[in-house]
Amino acid sequence: IEGFRNPLRSTGRFVMAREHGVVWETKTPFPSTIVLSQAQLINRQSDGSSKVLLSAADSAAMSAVRGLLMALIVGDFDQLSTQFAIQVQPSESGWALLLEPTDLSLQQAFVQIELHGDQFVRQVRMVEVAGDRSLIEFSELQTEPAELSSTEAGLFE
Repeated sequence: IEGFRNPLRSTGRFVMAREHGVVWETKTPFPSTIVLSQAQLINRQSDGSSKVLLSAADSAAMSAVRGLLMALIVGDFDQLSTQFAIQVQPSESGWALLLEPTDLSLQQAFVQIELHGDQFVRQVRMVEVAGDRSLIEFSELQTEPAELSSTEAGLFE
């Protein structure tokens, strides 16, 4: 974060279900869960409280946020090319893409986004206009089980 001496580090896990959305559970330093579904973006706190951050009923931006996040996580190049100029970068293991926003609303938030991966997206690096930088690294990726557990499915309701 711009102005901080040391980076803010967090760890957690995520579940991506193409037909439902994404559950992003932060374990440290502050437990919370973000659920991005077709209908809304919800922040669930460890005390059981939750807050709707975006609702499809209230905002056209909801579908844009969901589409962008899903495209970044799965590396949907066709979707990303509608909002970014894409440059393929040399990579020792797999592929790397440099995304520069062409969409005006994204240009107000991001200078660039880099994706690195192989079979999966392994790393997302974002540089924001305000100077903040985020690095998201995905490890221990699994495609099994193919079905959501009842607990995971319940988070999307």
